Amino acid sequence: QGGLVLELDLRWCGEANITLAIELSAGEFTKICPKVTDISFVGSLRVTLAPLVDRLPGFGAAVVTFRKPLRLKYRLDFGHALGGQYIAGVVKPFINHVIDNVLLNMLVWPQRLVPVLPDEDMAVHVARLAYRSQGVLRVTVISAKELRKTDTFGSADPLVELSTDGKQVVSSRTIKNSLTPQWDETFWLLVQELLTLNIGQTFGAKELMGRCLVKLAP
Repeated sequence: QGGLVLELDLRWCGEANITLAIELSAGEFTKICPKVTDISFVGSLRVTLAPLVDRLPGFGAAVVTFRKPLRLKYRLDFGHALGGQYIAGVVKPFINHVIDNVLLNMLVWPQRLVPVLPDEDMAVHVARLAYRSQGVLRVTVISAKELRKTDTFGSADPLVELSTDGKQVVSSRTIKNSLTPQWDETFWLLVQELLTLNIGQTFGAKELMGRCLVKLAP
């Protein structure tokens, strides 16, 4: 309402003029400078132009975000350095961690960029477009029933995870060896867009047992 939404599919592949400076803990003699080459990425970009106004360019700000994480590929070129391929295998996981958890997550919904046009009259309207809490939600986790068996003993150790943005997560206590757990716990959550409730296992890699998305009325 009061804005224009554009959905853009982006695909890019090409060379880049990027050089990384990496220095290992051993000091100056372990400094390496690989080049980043053969970059390609695919993603869906959402651009919201709002609020609409009766003067050029017709909107007060733009909200830019990716609906899902980008699929990014690249290659590290260490030149003729001895053991370059081995070093790339060691260094690349750390670079992927920075790209995936820092850079890309800054651009994936509900995170967003809000470039602002130099118009003081739009300041209040534009502030509403930024990523911010819209209210507080009280959630009471009561119980679950007929959960599926997930361990070798024919039972499960369920817990409930609650999140309104997929990043800040609160958890209930774990109920050991139960397919009909009773929690009766209350949580207060800041609300940005929607509520996500996950039920999963606790030890080892968490095993998803169910998911529920609840739309919140304005």
